Amino acid sequence: MKIALDWINKYLDRPIDAAEAQHALIHGGLPVENIHDFASVPVLDVEVTSNRTDCFSHIGLARELAALTNRKFSPPPIDDALPLAATIGEFCSIQVTDAADCPFYCARVVRDVTVGPSPEWLRHAVESIGLRSINNVVDITNFLLMDTGQPLHAFDLDKLTEHRIVVRRARPGETMMSIDGHGQKLDDSMLVIADGAGPVAVAGIMGSKPSEVTEQTRNILIESAQFHPGLVRAAARKLGLFSDSSFRFERGIDPAAAESTSRRAVALIAKVCGGKAAAGSAVGGSYNAQPKNVSLRPAQIERIVGLRLAVSDVIKLLQRLSLDPVASGESVVCHVPSFRADITREIDLIEEVIRLHGYQHVPMRARVAHAVPVSEPDEAALRLIRRTLQGAGWHEAVCYSFADAAEAALFLSPGEGTLLRVADPGRKEMNTLRPALWPGLLRACRHNQNNGNPQPLLFEHASVYWQPAEAARGAPHEEQRLALIGPDLSLVRGALELLVAKLSAANRLQVQPMEQVQLASGVGGQILLQALGQGDWLPIGSLGRFSPAIEEYYGLKHPLYGFEVQLSKLLGAFDPMPQAAPIPRFPAVSRDLSVVVSDDVRWNALEAAVAALKPDHLAKLRFQGVYRGKQLGAGRKSVTFTMDFLSPTATLRSEEVDGQVQAVVTALQQQFAAELRN
Repeated sequence: MKIALDWINKYLDRPIDAAEAQHALIHGGLPVENIHDFASVPVLDVEVTSNRTDCFSHIGLARELAALTNRKFSPPPIDDALPLAATIGEFCSIQVTDAADCPFYCARVVRDVTVGPSPEWLRHAVESIGLRSINNVVDITNFLLMDTGQPLHAFDLDKLTEHRIVVRRARPGETMMSIDGHGQKLDDSMLVIADGAGPVAVAGIMGSKPSEVTEQTRNILIESAQFHPGLVRAAARKLGLFSDSSFRFERGIDPAAAESTSRRAVALIAKVCGGKAAAGSAVGGSYNAQPKNVSLRPAQIERIVGLRLAVSDVIKLLQRLSLDPVASGESVVCHVPSFRADITREIDLIEEVIRLHGYQHVPMRARVAHAVPVSEPDEAALRLIRRTLQGAGWHEAVCYSFADAAEAALFLSPGEGTLLRVADPGRKEMNTLRPALWPGLLRACRHNQNNGNPQPLLFEHASVYWQPAEAARGAPHEEQRLALIGPDLSLVRGALELLVAKLSAANRLQVQPMEQVQLASGVGGQILLQALGQGDWLPIGSLGRFSPAIEEYYGLKHPLYGFEVQLSKLLGAFDPMPQAAPIPRFPAVSRDLSVVVSDDVRWNALEAAVAALKPDHLAKLRFQGVYRGKQLGAGRKSVTFTMDFLSPTATLRSEEVDGQVQAVVTALQQQFAAELRN
């Protein structure tokens, strides 16, 4: 909000300079962003919060400065001694169709005006705050808008069909050319000002080009009204049409200002432009400007802020804010005027008292105690997941929640359900909620590959959505997932194994071959998790290489692999109190084995066979890799794994370990016809 100090000083009993005004406003909670001169007059750009609608005007900020600096505020007088024409009923009529949309509408008429350039004082006032001088009538409405905060609009009365004003919702298909020369398509969600033929203004936002005031105008109608803030806000955004008026209507205005500002407008127009005002006003609806009674207990100031103030001092501070405080027992009752819509509770009055008294007087404690909340296990687990993946070189992505319908269909298995689309005819692309996290990550990978990064390492945790088949008429399903994509299967599986181990050393993980619609045949599987080493093996997601259809859809230059898991089941495998174990005193002895088995023998079967044998001192069994080659023969593969042996009491000798290794080889030969590969 730009304010000119010469304008402000007209309402103060003694002038204030720029430095004092800046200091007072900043310490009163209204930061001054900058100060510049216009024709040697200081102009302050004040940052006003949206709840202080009374400060979106020169009168409001003059009243605020008077309270902050202990000056007297004098509002401008209204000159009602005007030359009068006939009564207004002879010139126009007003109809408001819904009081909820427009609680109050006031119209006044001035006849036989002379529209032309503004006098110097008026042109200087509007130009000092960055507005363009247009003509004397329009400049008066802009001057009063910036002076009082009440928007006004001037119509050329002779251009209003039937000299009639109807405040109503727009009808489907109606259009209007706004003053800026652009055509506006209206709908029934918008409130308009109409004459006998159609819309002449979008209420609270902008008037129409055909009804604007020009140099040929002789008779004008001045509109001053109160419109529903939500309707103005919605229409302004839908039309992309914003103005100083809509800015104020959206935030709410003083209901008492409409009538008084209308009277000032007529007086100024008669003085500056000549002409005669029609007697009275045409009114639709009514306004309520009764003060609100809000009580303050001075003892609460000390309890909340730690500052003890005498009741008499509290009353003096509140009097400076025009709140008409009266002591009543242990409370002070304030009669809050209509322009202070932000004061509704006792805590609001406490804030006002401290603001005027000075924040610098609030006592500071030497020590302030803050209770540190204990992290929820799920939050701690999620932080651990992110930290682990980032530490392993993966980058977190935040992808769009929407996908194209054809793209999303690639990731929803038949029979699983249906996709969820947005019912917005304007959204022709990316109109389907993602049923998986992979689509967004694959788009990000394609972008990386196209820009010289062929091996992106990306992960994301977010929600996915679909309509389950078993609840076709029920609520859509939303689920939190974790997904990861990389250029190598071992990297992807290694990241998953690292995560599961970090959540708890007792967790157990395996991947079972399973055909998935998103994954290539024979290179995909279902992820099973035994949380904390106990209970059932639960399916939590999928892992593998993306199918040829997906590689073709995204135009991938290199194969990509990934996993996607249900985040809730992964978080359920978190142990918030991990158990520590002493570092082994003696070194481990490791033995590598490569056994040739049939191609259909899975690693988890070999692992289970070794575990069932329970070799002495076996501390860990680690999978190393698989090899297939001509020398092994068709349908055969070589599986390499490592066995780590460890004794807590002594260093193991080779002969102690060799016997255990031979027992493992024998068991695998008997169960899987395995051959030891040299």
